[in-house]
Amino acid sequence: IFDKPREWTASVLTEEFPFASVYQWYKDSFGTPLAFSPAKETEVDETPLALPVSGNVIETFQTNGKGITIAPTETTSVQALREGIVIFSGKKSETNKTIVIQHADKSTTTYGFLSSIDVHLYQIVDANQRIGEFNPTDANEVVYFSIEKNNEFVDPVQVIEVDDQP
Repeated sequence: IFDKPREWTASVLTEEFPFASVYQWYKDSFGTPLAFSPAKETEVDETPLALPVSGNVIETFQTNGKGITIAPTETTSVQALREGIVIFSGKKSETNKTIVIQHADKSTTTYGFLSSIDVHLYQIVDANQRIGEFNPTDANEVVYFSIEKNNEFVDPVQVIEVDDQP
């Protein structure tokens, strides 16, 4: 009699909740959620996906199997790849100041080695919205970026149009 509730409880406590999928379903079903401040007018943005920062890809996906590192040459804004919900905003041992965004297609994007973070946990972000800043220093010259879907890392260069640089 307690097997089904035990299985449900175990799955709820071990699987990540799909915040972005539920938010997208809510928007599709009921419209934009109530807000305490006036909503800004939103336009449909159909620009192709781009890297979160401008710079040269220093370490490719084939090198580490998880993501890429990008070396901007100057202080720059870091932008969200697509609309989603911030599920992590803080420091990680591997990538220091890091942001993880969950998207409606159940994928996540990770932005690491940032100089500053401009978003908070469970914040809804738009595509190409500024989420942080990167300032190159002697100690840190790169931004880490990865895409994960179905518990497997995906090569960002296969998903995003990247300019070939000499």
